[in-house]
Amino acid sequence: MRPEKPRERLRSAALSRGRMFLKARLDWLPGFPLGQAEGAVDWMCMPRYGEPSPKRIRLERQYLQRATYLWTKFVYRFPKALPHLVDEPQRWTEGVPQLLNWLKGAIHRGELLPQSLIEIEGAFSRSAAEQANALTRSHPALRSLLNALSWIAYLTPSELPQALAWLAANAQKIKVLLEMRPEPDGIVAALTLWEIVRRDGSRRLDPLLRFVGDARAFTLNLDDAAVQIKSILDALKNPDELNALANSARQPEVSLGEQLLEFTAWAASQEQTTRRRALRLFALMLPDNLLDRSQKWRARVHSLLAEARHLLSPQQAKGTQTAANQALLQHEKNETNRMVRRLERWQHEIPPQPEGKLLLKNLREVAAPNYSDLYPRICLAIERLPRTKEAAFARAACLHHWLCLAAEDPNNLGEFLSAFASFLLRYRGLPGIFNPWQNIIRKWTKQPNSLPDPYAGRNTRLWPVFFDAVAELCRAYDGEIDAEDTQRILQLVLITGEGNKAGAYFRALRDAGLRKTDLSDDVLDCGHLLDDGRGNFANLVAILQRHYQQDYRVCKMVSTAAKLLDKAGWRGFASDLILDGKVQDLRTVGQHVAVLHALQGRNDPPVLQHAEEVPAWIRRYPAELASILAKLLLITPEAERIAAIVLRTNFPDPEKLQQEIAAVEARLAKRPDDAKLAERLKNLRLWFSSPKPVTAARLAHLEDKLLRATRLAVLQAWQKNLQKELRTKLPALLELAEAEAPEWLFQPRQLQVIASMLEMSRPFRELGIRLLRRRCSPPPWNFPAEPANQAFLTQLRNRGINTEPWVHPPQPFVATGANGRAVRVNFEDDPLAIFHMGSHFRTCLSPGEYNFFSVLANVVDINKHVVYARDSRKQVVGRCLLALSKEGWILAFHPYCHDNKLGFDEIMRKLVEALAAQMGTIVASRGEVPCLVAPDWYDDGPQDLCNRFAFLEPDSEFRRSLQSMEPNLLIATLTTAFDPLPLNGFTLTLVLELAELQKRPELVRPLLPLIETCSGISNSTWLLIARLAHHAGALEFTRHVLRHRAIPQMLEQYRRQKWLDTGVMDLLVALEPSAALRVLRRTRPTGVQSDQDETDSERREFLALAFEALGRSVRARRMREGVKFGICSSNSE
Repeated sequence: MRPEKPRERLRSAALSRGRMFLKARLDWLPGFPLGQAEGAVDWMCMPRYGEPSPKRIRLERQYLQRATYLWTKFVYRFPKALPHLVDEPQRWTEGVPQLLNWLKGAIHRGELLPQSLIEIEGAFSRSAAEQANALTRSHPALRSLLNALSWIAYLTPSELPQALAWLAANAQKIKVLLEMRPEPDGIVAALTLWEIVRRDGSRRLDPLLRFVGDARAFTLNLDDAAVQIKSILDALKNPDELNALANSARQPEVSLGEQLLEFTAWAASQEQTTRRRALRLFALMLPDNLLDRSQKWRARVHSLLAEARHLLSPQQAKGTQTAANQALLQHEKNETNRMVRRLERWQHEIPPQPEGKLLLKNLREVAAPNYSDLYPRICLAIERLPRTKEAAFARAACLHHWLCLAAEDPNNLGEFLSAFASFLLRYRGLPGIFNPWQNIIRKWTKQPNSLPDPYAGRNTRLWPVFFDAVAELCRAYDGEIDAEDTQRILQLVLITGEGNKAGAYFRALRDAGLRKTDLSDDVLDCGHLLDDGRGNFANLVAILQRHYQQDYRVCKMVSTAAKLLDKAGWRGFASDLILDGKVQDLRTVGQHVAVLHALQGRNDPPVLQHAEEVPAWIRRYPAELASILAKLLLITPEAERIAAIVLRTNFPDPEKLQQEIAAVEARLAKRPDDAKLAERLKNLRLWFSSPKPVTAARLAHLEDKLLRATRLAVLQAWQKNLQKELRTKLPALLELAEAEAPEWLFQPRQLQVIASMLEMSRPFRELGIRLLRRRCSPPPWNFPAEPANQAFLTQLRNRGINTEPWVHPPQPFVATGANGRAVRVNFEDDPLAIFHMGSHFRTCLSPGEYNFFSVLANVVDINKHVVYARDSRKQVVGRCLLALSKEGWILAFHPYCHDNKLGFDEIMRKLVEALAAQMGTIVASRGEVPCLVAPDWYDDGPQDLCNRFAFLEPDSEFRRSLQSMEPNLLIATLTTAFDPLPLNGFTLTLVLELAELQKRPELVRPLLPLIETCSGISNSTWLLIARLAHHAGALEFTRHVLRHRAIPQMLEQYRRQKWLDTGVMDLLVALEPSAALRVLRRTRPTGVQSDQDETDSERREFLALAFEALGRSVRARRMREGVKFGICSSNSE
């Protein structure tokens, strides 16, 4: 067997070389002539063996000479390969030289090429020639097409009868196509359609041919009619609008027919699987009666518009009417009102139109190999979507919608689509079953876009449970379920894992008036945790939601406390405490627990135990209360006193009652005439001798009061234990003696900060502990002596910047706002106040939020300052973060303020301008802020408070001039505009970000030499420069930026954030595909050992693009198909 393997490899290699030779050298065959000129023939290539995209070329002497040589070489080098490379090798062997001879005669000797090869002897069979002639006589409009077809089929004559039969069967549609598209475009389009039929059969093409063969697909323009209706309605309602009618015509857009022909050309150029998928999807999309409905509406509206225009004529002379014509005027007014109502009705009844460009783009995307896994699920779901008059484009709209979701989360959409298809099948007769998705259709027909979706990004296998719950609630509420309801149902299904439980919760929330309330997952999850089956879920959620709006961590803290209470045996206590109004107490307990958990301290609540011996005082109360009183006794030594206070009215202590009677008798003996005292004695004796019976309702009420007292006692005992443990653990964390620990350390506000610090990564956790330790000492509390801070200040001093005003900023001062309100402004130096810079305005810098780590950098790095504005009550009104760039420029970030009329941004503008003047620097709107002591920092982008560059404002004269400015004038113009500032990294960044420059990337070319010498350009701006340079054709400059700046920054970014910049990757695969492969391989996720192991669709697509750019098309295709190279074949349709 071994000797055969080399032979097989040699044969395969020969076929590959022969195929590539045919594609590269003779890709202009087959084709047909378009016309002749002196020494040349215009030729339309309709290739089958090269890239199958028709193209127009000019065959001249040199081209023909080379083609003749290459054909001879091909026949000589690949004689055995030819039968495997072309359909009819014998005809190719004989026919190609004959075609070359005809072309030589035309090019060298000026001989006329035959218009048709049908009559050439031996070119085709007699029956085929007769069939072609008969078709020409029956349909003369097809003559030019048949002439071109005779040239195309010359090398494959056996296909001509089949092509003629197809043309005869579809002659009317092809004639319409030829009429709509002049030669040669119409002929090329018809031949492209035939090429698809030849490969895939007519059945797959028929739905597409039905539209491209209908003139209405090219001529109907409902948008124009809709614009005319609106213009005439405006004129009828307001005669002053009459002059606007002349300008109401819309520029015609590309017709549906033209878009479909572009789609046809694309489909013909694809490999078979992709093409067949696209055609199948297209057959599912457009309603069969689309053009009929549109034509009917257009015809009716056309006549209506004519009547409306007639009505407008007399209104122009309305001012010349006399009193004698009042009746006529009233009649005209009535007719006008009637016309307005009719036009408004037809305006609302305009048939929905397909967003053709978007739809066809979506079809191409889904048909691509990288959607091979999702494609069958998408088709199944689409086939089961309803096709009603009201939802004519439900399929197209949902397809677009799902693709938007797939872009966000391709891995989980497949399971959703499978469950959705099953749902549509199982419940297809249920009223209103599709109502939750109607908004997708309405939005798509107006303006296609991606909608916020409750199903995106959900990694769940609970879709069947979710859809069953939706169906059950549709049945319960007669189909009155909308998209917001389904989002809520999904939330509840994901939280509970049960359809019935989720449905019960949904009903409870709806009955409680919370149907449309925006409830977070945290609130619902906490409500579910607390639910004990007593029907309190909706009440718990409502209470938690109110607190969540003020403090998003409340649910996490409450859940922590509730779990520990349940574990200790106090099941249900947490929910009852919330209903008792003790949410903040539970939150405080949960926060203490979190801190002690991080410090490995004891944080458990008192454990529920059973008393071994019941004391006498409990036995004198009803047996129904004994268990509650026993629990209370185990928690607090004050149990007897608490019970006496709660129960004394109904169950007084006999001994104490006798003592009180004796005391009253003694006092009455001294005051025998005291009537009130006598009445009191009488009641006490009656109470002692004949106690009132306690009803069951009263006993239940007393039981509830005792339980409330017990819950409060449990909570207080737990809080006491936690505080005691904290006073031991926190000082130890900060290396302090317990007596040295400041009291602020145990305040709930600071415990929240400490809990957040202890949850951070190790570098920030250690930094937070250093800050707390420093804050426990006397001021100052900043870190100017840190080596990184000192190095930064030295660097600025070397630049000539006075750092003293920054290191020792101005003293607090009082500023008067625009509304006359006085506020005290200061550079904050207390870390405790800076820790809460996000809390004052509920931003991502709040303790526990994802960017709280950046607050620590604001405290410890010398190049950052927090400025507060406080009112007379010392409450924070405004806050602004200031920073120094690596060049020493002052950057101001968003100035937050609770008083919109204060003008806090103006206060900050004056402050930073004065500070910049003292330092000898500038206030910039762009710049890179380095990390110094802190390992990382969050930059949300500075703002231009000073508005120094008015010429950069939108619609300025300078920006308008950029639309037509010559590139060689840009530097001089910028130099003048920025004077006295030089053109440097800061000023050029402002220009590079302008939309006008990005629309005209050629303007960037004269700036490139200057940019190379600049410092102070941020990484994001370098990426922008690379994109502009690429679009401007400065490829070497772009490659230099990618190699030396973008790639190192991207690798560092991935190390820190596990994220690749897709903009950089787009440029890399286009210009440096080998570097793109290296980057992707250096950033492989854990567990990925090879390219084929990649599971992320975006990374796989970048790999495929890089392979394509390197000429490795097989690797590229298999990356998109998700098939390991050499192991299994690609997926078929």
